[in-house]
Amino acid sequence: MKYRQGLVRIDGKDDGSKVHQEDFCQLSELPPSAKYDGSGEGCAKIINRFASEPGIELLRLFEHLVFSWWVGNGDLHLKNLSLMVDRDGIVKLTPAYDLVSTMLVIPDDPLAMPICGRDKKFQRSTWLTFAAYCGIADKAAIRVLDRQANVVSNAITLIQRSFLPEAMKEDLRKIVEIRSEVLIKKMS
Repeated sequence: MKYRQGLVRIDGKDDGSKVHQEDFCQLSELPPSAKYDGSGEGCAKIINRFASEPGIELLRLFEHLVFSWWVGNGDLHLKNLSLMVDRDGIVKLTPAYDLVSTMLVIPDDPLAMPICGRDKKFQRSTWLTFAAYCGIADKAAIRVLDRQANVVSNAITLIQRSFLPEAMKEDLRKIVEIRSEVLIKKMS
């Protein structure tokens, strides 16, 4: 990542030093108003261009996108993904942030960034196609999908313990159950 005057976002560390961080809108050289103009494939290109270890970061991006879809987060846009330079000078994805289930307040909210040209009606095969585009081995992609689907019972326990109103708890439970089924369903 190169430092661009006026586009760099600096966040402080515990020791008072600064962390170089840029969101994907900045890295795409787009104005903030274009934050919904991205795609999963475009994000993969950004990672390939700027990340120190693209293979690792592409897998992390894949996990992030799968999780966001799984919980019904329709607001994962270019300003909610960032790269940072760590203490060792490694350029990598920042920890995930702004993870919400927008579908709880906007029913049928699509993904903000299309994956394989889709923002709705994902299938396991859609995710595997995107993983292949990112250069992620089938075995690794399948492990991510299966791992996400297999935490559904733990997720439901957390949902039931949450402070959400009962109707929203039920809606979120349905979202993660249905989407877990999609992740494990193999097309014949």
